[in-house]
Amino acid sequence: MLGTIRKIGLDTVIASKRSRERDLVIAMIGERLLHPSSKLATTRLWNTTTLAEELAVTDADEDDLYRAMDWLLARQETIEKKLAAQRLAEGSSVFL
Repeated sequence: MLGTIRKIGLDTVIASKRSRERDLVIAMIGERLLHPSSKLATTRLWNTTTLAEELAVTDADEDDLYRAMDWLLARQETIEKKLAAQRLAEGSSVFL
């Protein structure tokens, strides 16, 4: 799953440079795909997989995850622009 996230470039769409926040967001996405659960349960489940270890976020708690989500929200417009540039042809319409 982590390999696929990297292959499609989702990690670099979220942030071009690796950071703790980006790693936490990627870990949350991955964990949500594998085991949909609360933020608290997510951090507890990380001890049962190699995902958190691969991303060096084994020490994260639910407060770290909420801070990472705030960081992600602040980047939302940039991420949307990157995705639009990659995926939409000139003159495409988007319906929300």
